Amino acid sequence: MIEQDQRRALTELRSVDRAPASEDVWTDLDVHLGELNQEAGEAVLFAFEEAAARRTGSPPGVVVEGPPGSGKTHLLRWARERVQQQEGYFFLMDLAGGHTVRPGVVHILLDGLRRSGHYRHTQLAMLLERLGERAELPNALRRQIRGQEPLTAAALDAFVAGVRIADPETGRDCRFALRALVLLAAADHEIAGVGQSWLLSLPEPADAEQWGLPRPGRSGPDVAVEISRLLALTGPSMLAVDGIDGVVARSDSGVIATDPGHGLMDLGDTLFRTVTVVACLPESSQRIRDAAPGGRFRQETRLGPVPSREVAGRLIAARFAPLFEAAGFEPPSPTWPIPPEVLDEAPGHTPRRLLELAGEQVRHLLDRDEVVPPADLSEHREASTGPR
Repeated sequence: MIEQDQRRALTELRSVDRAPASEDVWTDLDVHLGELNQEAGEAVLFAFEEAAARRTGSPPGVVVEGPPGSGKTHLLRWARERVQQQEGYFFLMDLAGGHTVRPGVVHILLDGLRRSGHYRHTQLAMLLERLGERAELPNALRRQIRGQEPLTAAALDAFVAGVRIADPETGRDCRFALRALVLLAAADHEIAGVGQSWLLSLPEPADAEQWGLPRPGRSGPDVAVEISRLLALTGPSMLAVDGIDGVVARSDSGVIATDPGHGLMDLGDTLFRTVTVVACLPESSQRIRDAAPGGRFRQETRLGPVPSREVAGRLIAARFAPLFEAAGFEPPSPTWPIPPEVLDEAPGHTPRRLLELAGEQVRHLLDRDEVVPPADLSEHREASTGPR
């Protein structure tokens, strides 16, 4: 019979093979092993550094391909942390719902701006603060602009004027998008709603003009370009594309599905200082490359399997450790109840598959009510019927 403390630990370990969702990209990274897919990570960061070195335009994108469970979503999660640590901006386009690219770009940018950036401030607050610093505006004014104090029309006018003095061309061309972004950051929900409606080309409230916004507003693609130009004044961006495989498979609908590279090409041609990173299956990667001539996705990198028994052990130990801590359990070994010797067969498995096998072993032990170390990783694959 399993002892009580062991049962508590094994119960926690049942969730070790939970597959990540796209929303997890925005959460703190709990485990990362540099030995896993280091080459792919370096390629993504190199492309981001290319974007940082530019003042206009965008570098070629990166296609990261790999089979299911090879760590594509994990790589995007890691990339987000690194980008934000380097004072860049990160945006995620999740196409799992079947959306096409261009019509939704402004939605993607606004969703990303509302997300936390470095130091836990929203990326929108960071953008507005950096623009205020660039324009050398007083802190009292910048507090209104960041939404920390009630916003006045006079403060908004002064901010827009200051940005235009600091960066005449962008300040002039993007002044309305800038006004709407400041409104979006306001603590007052009605004021924020005015900004959101204008940015999304929705019918504006009657008081939009009192904040200096013209009626009607811009088109969605035009607004996206203006936001990108403002972002580019203060840092580079990464636009990650996830969930593209299902869209590519539906060849009878959508810009990406019928010609998967063209919609993504438009992003690279219109956004500023932004590298596009596409995470997909190998078959989708080929479709994108075939439809995106001219070097727009010149870089390609592949995610590989677990390379060695040692790396497999470190991966399992790293995933087990916080679960042991949550259970208040001190394991006899970092990979308990998986003995190190059974990890000889781990190389060649994807990281996800390795964790699935570990989870199956854990559930089998709970079903059996006895801790009997497996002779190999796949010993109890079909036997486990416990809850997942």
